[in-house]
Amino acid sequence: MILEIEHDKVQEVLASRNHQWINANVQRVPKPYVGLLKCGECGMAITAEVQPKYYKETNRRVEYTYYHCTKKSKIVGCTQSHYVSETNLHSQLTTLIKKYTLKKTWVNQMLLKLKIEESDIAKSCLDVISIKRKDLEQIDIKLKLLLDSYLDQIIDKDDFQNKKFELMSKRKTLEEQILSLKKNQGNWIEPFKNWIIEATGVDQIISTQDKQQIKVLASKIFGSNLFLENKTVHGDGINAWSALGADPTGRSWVDLWRIELQSSDCQPDVLPLNDRPVKLCGPYRLRTCYLTHVKGTLYQLS
Repeated sequence: MILEIEHDKVQEVLASRNHQWINANVQRVPKPYVGLLKCGECGMAITAEVQPKYYKETNRRVEYTYYHCTKKSKIVGCTQSHYVSETNLHSQLTTLIKKYTLKKTWVNQMLLKLKIEESDIAKSCLDVISIKRKDLEQIDIKLKLLLDSYLDQIIDKDDFQNKKFELMSKRKTLEEQILSLKKNQGNWIEPFKNWIIEATGVDQIISTQDKQQIKVLASKIFGSNLFLENKTVHGDGINAWSALGADPTGRSWVDLWRIELQSSDCQPDVLPLNDRPVKLCGPYRLRTCYLTHVKGTLYQLS
């Protein structure tokens, strides 16, 4: 049996052995922007290190975080020897992000347009589904006639099987198209609504000075297109963000909205924020302006 005094002594010894490890973890300085940027010269990751500085006049020790290229490329030589302080990096990053703010005066107009388009897409898809169901009915009629012809020995077995396979293949295709229309109609609208709200709140996130939130926002805006080169942060927004960053002071609202007659098939050239094709359906296809370099958005910034 271990006495209480012996137990306490063991704990003291363990604590003294772990003292250095505990201090290292307690005093660890956060490096919020690590993993966000790449070197603009060699493409390697930007890392950070902490440098202490002692101020003799005030008898205090201050730690500063500096960011620089890891220079880990074995193929590309990197000449970047500059170190950028976290304060400087933070200032440049927030200035760059501010260019990607959506004007609050546009929000209601954009949401209204989305609501109208959502309604139009739903109606258009219903029209297409109705047409395709009629096509299914015609195929069922043909299958019945085909079977009757075979039973009446008007056609032989090979012709019957070949024609039946052809009709069944068309039937399956139509059924898959109907299911896809029901499932996917306007499925880019909700993500786009969320993007509008997010783009409107850029200034609010910056004002919090929360570096972790700013890092998350920067990742959404720039993806992997954010670089540090010669002590300067630069990058281009991706997807819908790219248009917001283009000449932000000269942007204006351009409202173009029309419907053009197209084929009854859904048109697979609407691309939402994630660049995945979404089919905008119907005999009437909504033709809209472009907010980004991809199709499928409602507004043009010029």
